[in-house]
Amino acid sequence: MKEGFRFHLPTSVHFGIGILDALPDLLRELRGRIFFLAGNHLFQSPLHARLLKLLDGFSVDAAPPVPPNPSPLNALTTSRLAREKGAEIVLAVGGGSVIDMAKAVALLANEEELSRCLREGVPLGTTRLPLVAIPTTAGTGSEVTPWATLWDWEARRKYSLEGPGLFPDLTLVDPILTLSLPPSVTMASGLDALSHAVEACWSRNRNPFSTLLALEAVRGLASGLPRVRRDPQDLKARSEVSQASLYAGLAFSQTKTAAAHALSYPLTLLYQVPHGVACSITLPPLLPFNTEAAPEAASAIARALGAPDAEAGEKALSRLLREAGHPMRLSALGLGKGDVEALMQNGSYPERMGYNPRPLSREDIKKILMAVF
Repeated sequence: MKEGFRFHLPTSVHFGIGILDALPDLLRELRGRIFFLAGNHLFQSPLHARLLKLLDGFSVDAAPPVPPNPSPLNALTTSRLAREKGAEIVLAVGGGSVIDMAKAVALLANEEELSRCLREGVPLGTTRLPLVAIPTTAGTGSEVTPWATLWDWEARRKYSLEGPGLFPDLTLVDPILTLSLPPSVTMASGLDALSHAVEACWSRNRNPFSTLLALEAVRGLASGLPRVRRDPQDLKARSEVSQASLYAGLAFSQTKTAAAHALSYPLTLLYQVPHGVACSITLPPLLPFNTEAAPEAASAIARALGAPDAEAGEKALSRLLREAGHPMRLSALGLGKGDVEALMQNGSYPERMGYNPRPLSREDIKKILMAVF
């Protein structure tokens, strides 16, 4: 860990039960025609009617429902529509897919700009429309990060838009909005947050501030996720998970993710494994693996999980994943041993791998994957 560090967050964060009611006053401060993005689930839920009341009196145009894991083409099509409608503010209400799409739309990116960013890694600029993000899940952290994920399903490739302009201007995190989520989405989202927190703890980019946030996120998720699974209407537990997810997002907004995320992308692209499940499934074997290079981080993670040391921490982490109710073995997800080779060939995101505290050889990756087979 470097002695000096930088922590940059230009997003104004409003957190609390019922904070959604502050939306009209906050939008009046921004002023302008609103371009609204949401997923199909929201348009079919009672929250849609509530939002219509809150937005009464504003000029609002709605985009078509954002699909799960949107593609670059989805982003370009929706950006064109925003320009045609004369959008002046972009409002995203939904999970990570919706907020990520809104980031691309707020930049009003054209095809050339988007292509250069995706194919050549050229950062997007900072000139964009004001962006308001309201997460309805507790997991992705997109409401406080400078990235947006797009999925090229034909090329079987995951891309990340990146740039300081991708931090939302304003986010409202209201735990009440997570109450209507299906249990599987709640738990998969929570596992995504857990992955962000754990990987932020041991990332090569970690710093004292990001570590404080990440460890608090691990503690909150270890406490809250099992309680939410037992009682999905437990608003106190939902609030704890939402706050932990926010902390995890703040932490990895500074550190980025590492090997667990790099290994997760082919699981989602090739086998449609939900992202939160895909990126958390390798966390238990990675904990002892990374202990050699980051012993203090591994011990701190274990203590945040309520375990005395890294060895016990691996078991505590595995137990927490089981309590989330998702299959946490590759075989239980329908993969065969032959699929491990496909994962190894496609899980080659060198940037993410490079943030892992300990380099992984091809044999190391195979051992990690077989440990969760």
